Amino acid sequence: MRARLWPSVLFGVLGVAGVALGQSVTVSPRVQSGDVATGPLLPVIWENPVDPSASRVYAVDGSGDLLQFLLDGSSDASASLGARDVAVAYDVPMGGEVSDVLVVGTGANVLSFFTLDPETGALTVAGPDLPVLTASASTLDRVAVYQSPLSGQFYAFVADRTGNVEQWQFFADSSGALTASKVDPRGIGLGEQLGGWVVDEADMRVYVTGRSQGLYRFDAEPGGDGLSLVDSTSGGAGDLVPPVGGVALYRAHGDGYLVVANTGSSDFALYDRGPGTANDFVTRFQIGAGNGLDGVQSPVGLAVMSFGLGSAFPKGLLVAQDGFSASGQTDLKYVAWSDLATAAGLATPDATDNPHGTLEGTDGGTADGGTGGGSGGGAGGGPAGGGAGPAPHSGCSAASTTLGGLGFLALLALALRRRRGLRRLG
Repeated sequence: MRARLWPSVLFGVLGVAGVALGQSVTVSPRVQSGDVATGPLLPVIWENPVDPSASRVYAVDGSGDLLQFLLDGSSDASASLGARDVAVAYDVPMGGEVSDVLVVGTGANVLSFFTLDPETGALTVAGPDLPVLTASASTLDRVAVYQSPLSGQFYAFVADRTGNVEQWQFFADSSGALTASKVDPRGIGLGEQLGGWVVDEADMRVYVTGRSQGLYRFDAEPGGDGLSLVDSTSGGAGDLVPPVGGVALYRAHGDGYLVVANTGSSDFALYDRGPGTANDFVTRFQIGAGNGLDGVQSPVGLAVMSFGLGSAFPKGLLVAQDGFSASGQTDLKYVAWSDLATAAGLATPDATDNPHGTLEGTDGGTADGGTGGGSGGGAGGGPAGGGAGPAPHSGCSAASTTLGGLGFLALLALALRRRRGLRRLG
């Protein structure tokens, strides 16, 4: 049995019990993905800068495959990378241009970087694999990314399966390839596996969940403060039910909401978000059956996009893993944020937070069960920052090798066979 073959039967029992008890707020999915054999599914939403309705959901499954889904839920492609988690960074300077970058963390304790084609979402290798967590006795388990509103620099946070966290700055070298250097030896650790995390660039905070403990936050800037508790799982005092899953963020220009997956009760906790706030609890909700689709049980992976993605999701999108789909496998359920806002009596959605905007005057980024994507502009170059502003999106760089929409050149497949068995879904 694969090491990541879960949720377990116990989670399933807890999930069914949670649904049976019900919550005061219920929302139905509009779309679901195809079934996936092995969970959990850890998704991230990428906003297509050319056509938001052609945006995509990338997800890592329990077999280490990187999956790609369209907004109608259909499978587009997959790649066997030994992946453990995935994050997206927006508008990263590379060789005089900017590209959106998919950051993939693997079980071999490396970070792999891929640029995304601004029209099609095709992936291109953007630099060599970079070893991380070299002193850890455990394997990489979660990845998140952050662009600093102070310096414009880009960072990747990585955590191993015991909750130890490292922070790495990544940037393009003189050839245009992405590389990284380790920063900030703060010694942040939860002492257990993370459920997920997300970065709030506007407030320079990282929100992180511990599977048995609850929701924490810490400063995203190097040298900042360590962990502080937001909400716990302790004896009814908190609104989280262990095991706790991913956390995501709906940005609304200074306001919005944090969403946390309660794997143990098959529902979600909602908190206020805003710079300097205490992240007060708002409500709990569940994703129930509707629109011809089953509801969500035992969710772990979670992603939110707080920007309109065409006519299907004009006020934003929430994507959650369903640990037990109708077929008995796992899939992703897509919920229109406007449906959730109506059901829960939330503020009118502000879906103008384009992750491709600059940091100045916007929140920027996207969110998921392991992701907070940086956005816009900022300084380029190496660790010291600075440099002239980059040209618009190109989706390529001088040191890149094209993976053509994750459907894959034979010579490249041969070259990467030792680590990447690539295949196209039919």
